Amino acid sequence: MISLSRSRVTAVIVWLFVLAYQTFVLGESHFQRQRRLQTLEPLCRDLSDIPPQCTSDPMPHCLPFRSPAYCAPEHSFDALIQERTSMAQTDPDAVEAADFWFHLLEDKAAAFLLSANSGFLPPTISCCVTEASELSTTCSAALSGPIVIKAVDGHSNTGVFVFDSGISNASNSTELLTNQPMMLDDVVSALEALNPSKILVEEYVATSGGDLPSEYKFHMFNGVVGAVDVIMNRGTGCDCYAVMDMDGNRLDQQGCFETVDGMAETDGDGCIAVNTGLGFHRAGLVKQSLSICSDVNVDLCALAEMAEVATAVSSQIGVYIRVDMFLDASDEPRLQEYSTNHMGGYRYC
Repeated sequence: MISLSRSRVTAVIVWLFVLAYQTFVLGESHFQRQRRLQTLEPLCRDLSDIPPQCTSDPMPHCLPFRSPAYCAPEHSFDALIQERTSMAQTDPDAVEAADFWFHLLEDKAAAFLLSANSGFLPPTISCCVTEASELSTTCSAALSGPIVIKAVDGHSNTGVFVFDSGISNASNSTELLTNQPMMLDDVVSALEALNPSKILVEEYVATSGGDLPSEYKFHMFNGVVGAVDVIMNRGTGCDCYAVMDMDGNRLDQQGCFETVDGMAETDGDGCIAVNTGLGFHRAGLVKQSLSICSDVNVDLCALAEMAEVATAVSSQIGVYIRVDMFLDASDEPRLQEYSTNHMGGYRYC
């Protein structure tokens, strides 16, 4: 019988552990390790400074990893968005000659006409001008009551101002998205800095409680819902972002992805390679002030009702479009606007 001292037994155990580690962990490829991490762990860094007024769900919860993805350009959602947007901007005549007109919907006035003529319920437009200075003259009668003033070619609430009791230069009014006091001249100056092609004044549609409504952004692929982005708690300091499917299952727990230029790569298991390690170091807001929401409960019946509207209008357009909607005080779907250039083609979550 072979007798081993306690120290030799300990050394053998350590050696076996190291061998197993090298075989089963270090033996994996880099991409396989990243894939395993992606499968087992939510790729979202917890917030360390949740605003103190945010005390109940849904509220800001975490910063998503923004991970490079080694996807083939022809299969990459964000790369295809960038390519399509570039084509529409550089040669719109060629796009229209091919019987596509999706790019025209970036103009919110054109989007209103499509929605209204299709029998849907966009917010009513009361004034449209081409110069910000015309708000105080041409649009003066439209500036009382609950209104939204918006630049037609802005994105992500840039150039959008919401007031529940109108605005003038006689006194300050609270802008609901930022909770900042503003006069009409302040709005005019902000819009002049953006130099928009047109400016709309439209009705502000609040919830039954008088709050800004949650926004539902349907990613539509010729009549098929791909995913739904939900933005909640606008104007409260607790606004946050969630992505889900039509059953309310969260799709945002694996972070956000940004396609890397070059050849496609896989992780050895046939899945697109994702560098989640680098994504961890680039964890950040989805966009602007929006982090990922904590638990979100949505009315699936209302979601299905909105999806019916999004499906109908998407089938007319025929190509990828993001259809943005909300519910009014009577829980009726209201079609807000369209986007052909989701997040500028920089990332998707």
